[in-house]
Amino acid sequence: MQDLTCVGLQLLHALVGDRPDGLLVVGDGQQSVYPGGFTLAEAGVSVVGRSTVLARNYRNREAILRYAQQVVAADSFDDLDVAGERGRRDVEIDRLGGEIHEVAVTGPAEQASALRADLVDAHDGRGVRYGDMALLAPTNDAVASWERILTRAGIPAVPLRRYDGRACDAVKIGTYHRSKGLDFARVYIPDRNRFPRPRREAESDDAYRERAALERRQLYVALTRARDSLWVGLREQATR
Repeated sequence: MQDLTCVGLQLLHALVGDRPDGLLVVGDGQQSVYPGGFTLAEAGVSVVGRSTVLARNYRNREAILRYAQQVVAADSFDDLDVAGERGRRDVEIDRLGGEIHEVAVTGPAEQASALRADLVDAHDGRGVRYGDMALLAPTNDAVASWERILTRAGIPAVPLRRYDGRACDAVKIGTYHRSKGLDFARVYIPDRNRFPRPRREAESDDAYRERAALERRQLYVALTRARDSLWVGLREQATR
């Protein structure tokens, strides 16, 4: 529920009233991918004495979660009923291990070649089904570009915008936003070091800080879609 609006939650609360077991909400403010944010108190929903903090992660292997936490470690956030929660919070991890594969590249062509080769190796050499892998990018344009790259290489791929949830042996390709709520055995994040995006020319200090924090949360969501292994491309930054 972290991406509901305050008014949306107030509407749900008004429909059921403040009665026992009338409304159950579950959310994680650190995984909010849209601007805004509010606490339950601001929405007029009191959970004093009837709330529970869920502190165990069942999805990600330890290496995946620790890597993703580094992205948001310095950012505080509102966690629904707690304002100013620290970024690197304590989480119990149910699954140990995990693999992080960082690949430094000098340009788009080298990155595409490295990513294609790893996808094929993961499938042919390590037995990971294409259907259990995902490639995530920040924009629809980037998603369309990567779909073309994989298709030309003969790697089956399906955009998340067309994925209906039925099993198919094709790499899922989608934006960080669209991947929310999903998880995959292996996830590819190209250009990981180019997000958050650089400060815009006319952007104020406050606007940039707010946008960069939001984009770090979006990247955190994308990274934590990986259950067992994660491939990240680090593309050389252009110099001015």
